[in-house]
Amino acid sequence: MPFLKSQAAFTSLANSLSSLVRLRQRKRFQKKRIARRRFLEQLEPRNLMAVDIVSITPVDGANDWSIGTDLTITFNKPVVKGQGNIHIVQNTTGTLGIAVDVNSAAVTIAGNVVTVNPTTDLLPATAYTVYIDNGTFLDGTAVPTTGATLLTQNFEFLPLIAFPAGIGGGDGTDYTLVPPLNYTVDNSLLATGGQVPYRGYSFMDKNSWIREAGQSRDAFTKGIGTVAVADPDQFDDATNGGAFNSRFLSRPINLTGVTANTVVLDFDSSFRPEDSQIGTLDVRFDGGAWTQILRLDPTNTSNAAPSATVNPVNLNESLRSGVPTGISTGGLGAAPFRSILNPVGATTMELRWGTVGQNDWWWALDNIRVSGTVAGEVFTGITSPTRWNLDIPFLTFGINPTSMSENGGTATGTVTRNGLTTSALVVSVLNSDTTELTLGAANPALVTIPIGQLSATFPITAVDDLIPDRTQRVTLTASAPSFAPVTTTIDVLDDEGPKIVSLSPIDNALGVDFRRDLVMTLTKPVKKGNGLINIVRTNGNLLVHSLDVKSAAVTVVGATVTINPPADLAGNTDYYVLMDDGVFVDLDVTPATRTLLQTTNFDLLPLGPFTAPATGGDGTDFTPTAPTGYNNNPAGTVLGGGAGSRSDFNRFNFFDKNAWAATTGGGARADFAFGSGVVAVADAAAGAGTAVMQSFFTTRPIDLANSLTNPG
Repeated sequence: MPFLKSQAAFTSLANSLSSLVRLRQRKRFQKKRIARRRFLEQLEPRNLMAVDIVSITPVDGANDWSIGTDLTITFNKPVVKGQGNIHIVQNTTGTLGIAVDVNSAAVTIAGNVVTVNPTTDLLPATAYTVYIDNGTFLDGTAVPTTGATLLTQNFEFLPLIAFPAGIGGGDGTDYTLVPPLNYTVDNSLLATGGQVPYRGYSFMDKNSWIREAGQSRDAFTKGIGTVAVADPDQFDDATNGGAFNSRFLSRPINLTGVTANTVVLDFDSSFRPEDSQIGTLDVRFDGGAWTQILRLDPTNTSNAAPSATVNPVNLNESLRSGVPTGISTGGLGAAPFRSILNPVGATTMELRWGTVGQNDWWWALDNIRVSGTVAGEVFTGITSPTRWNLDIPFLTFGINPTSMSENGGTATGTVTRNGLTTSALVVSVLNSDTTELTLGAANPALVTIPIGQLSATFPITAVDDLIPDRTQRVTLTASAPSFAPVTTTIDVLDDEGPKIVSLSPIDNALGVDFRRDLVMTLTKPVKKGNGLINIVRTNGNLLVHSLDVKSAAVTVVGATVTINPPADLAGNTDYYVLMDDGVFVDLDVTPATRTLLQTTNFDLLPLGPFTAPATGGDGTDFTPTAPTGYNNNPAGTVLGGGAGSRSDFNRFNFFDKNAWAATTGGGARADFAFGSGVVAVADAAAGAGTAVMQSFFTTRPIDLANSLTNPG
């Protein structure tokens, strides 16, 4: 049975080996489990130490927050100030409303409660989002945190303005020359002149910059949104451009509690040199001498454009202190980037980017971050646009109707609040002129919006003053605690002047004899004042006749006015009649203030197309014909002419405002927001050409016979 014995011995040995393997596996598993438990145990205290927000006031989504109220943040542990800003950003524009430096007096800390007093009151009826920089607060313990954020900047909240006229590619939110809070731009060595948006380091919407300047600037894909730009090439694209020399300085970085020789700078860079362009980066501590830690120039950085075979990494590169720059196709690169050796005992640090060149290309920066080892756990900030939103409470104020007769007129005012209705709100309504209307016995009147309601109404009553003072506009102002004041107006119509009793033919009459006169009967005898009577064809609002009230075509007998058009009106055609304010005045000798003596807005002038080959019009673009009685070609006029001139613009003429801006290429003409419809224009830039244009525009004569001398 040796075989059997041998088999048994083998089985016993196999079982022993199997038990040994299982034991070793179990021990190995136990070691792993112990190691994992120890690892988790190491993590648990760290998680417990994380600085986090317990509550915020006002709460996220609040819509009953006073414009002057502080922000309060309660943390899960006591905190101290770190570095960074609290940003209060307008939601509608995505731009900064207020930035508060955590180390300013506007931020106070009591244990685990932080109070932020915004440096100015926020705007009413505006929604905001609060962001807090990483590293703004620390828990103040001795536990070291490596790579803690000491400074972060991506330029995203800067309010941008439109490029000036003549610079294309913009969308109205294109650039600003104003750096972020506590950063500075030093242009003391910059040449005078140059294109305004590129005067020194500026802060540009990247897409606007790319559209305006091109030349591979779109390679900077690491830059997002708003970027810092030094662009000698675009600066020089002006008749008075010149040498570019500008520096961009960071805000001072507090190094208190930062371990020596641990500071690291990261930023995204796009540097394209040409000729002698130089980019430098310097650092200094405690306001001492500047030390250069990076220099980029044509000897160590490619100026090639990207292609399928060429990769100039310097156009789109993430740089870190202590690490050389990348190497581009062709071998240029590996520029030394020295480490930032923050000394023992240093309390502040500043960074300075500089660019020098003339008609060279650019250096663009984004996503700047400075980090280091600090004592204490760092609050990682609020970066989400949905974490802390505020809607400032506001009042709205309306009046219906918006005008009323002074003789027995009434109206209703309504004040409305947004937000919570858990308590009553007392609104004060101030009346600017109690001689024209009343809101009750008191001024200001107190209007209560009851609990559970958003609005309340109150009566407005006109005052009949028996004075011929024409229409009076009264301003009412509503205000309440925690709400910004809001105003509205109501017109009180004078009833002392003459009023229409009858019209012949009557309003909307049909079958009117096209040869007949127009007759108007008033409530009292009148005489001629100043102004025009316009007869307008309804179809197309085309002015047919414009009569000066002083002309023989208008006669007045007592309270009856007769208008004899200079030519018969067309048959089967609808017309309406417009009369200037002040064309007739009564015979009362009592002074009537604010009586109009002349008014015109040019909107009834018939317009024709621009003279070929002009573009930008729609066929109703301009006319050289002035309104009745006005003169745009008086003695002394010198018409523009010569090469480059346009006859449409050789003197004061009358233009559809939009057509005028379109045919001339803009040039800020569209900024004339107060002008509307048809406007009078003398545009030497478009009309003078090589000649000198001298144009005058005179009004029709104004009759002052009924006007008082020095009425006061």
